Formats: sequence, C-alpha cells, structure tokens
Amino acid sequence: ALAYAIARQESEFNIGAVSSAGARGLLQLMPGTARQLAKKAGLQFSQTRLTTDAGYNATLGSAFLGEQLDRFNGSYVLTFAGYNAGPNRASQWVARYGDPRGKDIDAVVDWIER
Repeated sequence: ALAYAIARQESEFNIGAVSSAGARGLLQLMPGTARQLAKKAGLQFSQTRLTTDAGYNATLGSAFLGEQLDRFNGSYVLTFAGYNAGPNRASQWVARYGDPRGKDIDAVVDWIER
C-alpha cells in the first residue's frame, strides 16, 4: 500500500513521468539510485525500462522504500522524507531540526514544513 501511495504522489501513476530533477517512472527513481538498487537485486540496470516497464520500476522502487523503512526504523515520516529527498538529506534534517519520532502530530507537521 505504501508503494501505491508513493506512485500516486510522485507520478500520478504515469509510467513515463520524468521530473525536472531527472527522477523517472511510477515511483520516480533517480537513475543512479535505480542502478544501485538493480545491482543489489541482481537485475540488469536499464534507464529506459524505468519509464517503460511498470514492474521493473515498481520492483526497484519497492526495494528503495524497504531500505528507507529499515534505515529509519519504521518511521513513516522519515521514510517518506528519505524516499523523496534522499536518505542522507533526511538524516541531515534530523540532525538539524531534531527527530520527529514520538512527537505529537502538530510537532511532526511543523518538522515536515521546515
């Protein structure tokens, strides 16, 4: 269900979507990230398939989502921040603004809006 939510938000389910930053396909994967994910999964990397093969994009995007969930110990806020902006940037935000986990919803919204 999380992968569907990300596909809806990131590409509106448009397999051919390409962002101004260069993210591609349903789950808006950056080619460099997708290359690393394909290698870990034992798949051949194909930038073309990111925007032509929904299953390929979903496989890699779901793997990336899983990595973020593991990295951020199941925190959806940090998982989504890491997915969208990159895990290093999400970690930098935690260092700069504090950890939003365990805070009330207003504090989490304030953290997101920074």
